[in-house]
Amino acid sequence: MRQDNIIYLKERTRTINNILSIIFIIGIILLFATLIVCFILFFTPEQGFTVEKGNLDWFIEYNLANGTTFGVYIPFSIIQSVAIERFNAKSAFLTYLVSSSILNIIILYGIKQVIDILNTILKSTTPFNTNNVIRLKKIVLSIIIYSVAADPIKNFLGCVFVTKIYYFDFSNIHISGILIAVLISIIADVFKYGILLQEKVDTTF
Repeated sequence: MRQDNIIYLKERTRTINNILSIIFIIGIILLFATLIVCFILFFTPEQGFTVEKGNLDWFIEYNLANGTTFGVYIPFSIIQSVAIERFNAKSAFLTYLVSSSILNIIILYGIKQVIDILNTILKSTTPFNTNNVIRLKKIVLSIIIYSVAADPIKNFLGCVFVTKIYYFDFSNIHISGILIAVLISIIADVFKYGILLQEKVDTTF
């Protein structure tokens, strides 16, 4: 590969790495901010929360004393459609935010693995090393866990703390995420094969 192409690829990798690093830092800040907000709202009165039932989801809103409001949409696949009299707006609001925030740790973990892979590319002459294969496998695992468990966990917690009616919605399992994980797993195997070829070349010379 020509030297100028290598320099171009390195610069492009560095740019992507910087962008992902910024996203990772913002994600960490938002995660802690959301958890702090949830902790504060836990001690607020129930009357500050209002709920509207739509055709496909709930809209829960919290009203601050100065008139400012903020809210979340929760699809019926997460917290099922029940009579609004049986719906606890505060519990639903906090349960959804806390579970979403905790599960976002999986996303941040995956982003961190990508950042580490890019750092390896920037610091070495080849991305084909055992550590990157392990990182790719970790990304696969995190994608599968999130695709299979993220919304079902929210669904389960909504049943436990809000509706007290237990049910499972298969639409909460994201098949597309599982397919992406399979493709990344194939890439990991390609990296592993690249390591074997590299070792073979190194022992030849």
